[in-house]
Amino acid sequence: MHPEQRRPEIDPVTERIPRIAATAVYAAPRYDQPRYDQPPPGWAPPQQRAYAPPPPVVKPKRTGRKVLAWSAGAVVALVVIAGLSARTPEAAPAPTVAAQDAPAAVVEAPVAAAPAPALEAPAAAAPAPAPEPSMTVSQSSAVRKAEDYLSYMGFSRSGLVDQLEFEGFSTADATFAVDSVTVDWMEQAAKKAQSYMDYTGFSRSGLIDQLEFEGFTSEQARYGADSVGL
Repeated sequence: MHPEQRRPEIDPVTERIPRIAATAVYAAPRYDQPRYDQPPPGWAPPQQRAYAPPPPVVKPKRTGRKVLAWSAGAVVALVVIAGLSARTPEAAPAPTVAAQDAPAAVVEAPVAAAPAPALEAPAAAAPAPAPEPSMTVSQSSAVRKAEDYLSYMGFSRSGLVDQLEFEGFSTADATFAVDSVTVDWMEQAAKKAQSYMDYTGFSRSGLIDQLEFEGFTSEQARYGADSVGL
């Protein structure tokens, strides 16, 4: 305790520490004693160093044992290989096989393909019928008149031409009309014979003569007589 400080007095009755009435007075430090709030002479603060993490700890490699084990294994393998090579007999040389000439391949000549059948040319179309000659007005009229006569009465070829000429047609137009109509003269003789028999009675020879007089041929007249039963 500093000699200048005072100890507080304790009340023996109350055993309570009374308040200090006066402020404690500190004695001025002596110049020959060191002051704790100042550094000693010649002292300097240490230099601050940047913080760096410590280097990682590297575990030492245990290579000694591995190298020794590998070396021992290699020596054992060499000894085993040397023993096997000493026991293995030399391989006999492979027998030499004489090369044989391969047979020449037989090349067959290509078979000539059969010629394709010739296509027949289509048959030429039949020529178109020649166009009918155009008729004149008088010829056309004569044809119509001849068809009318043949529709209700039997005529021979010459008898029909004479009938058309009697109607006033020229011999050329009458002949053209008779040749243009399609008619069976045998049937016309039979039709004419029947018309005579319907009108009056005839003998066979008399009917044949009458038909020949009408312009029918002997063959056509006999056919007409035969058709009516004479």
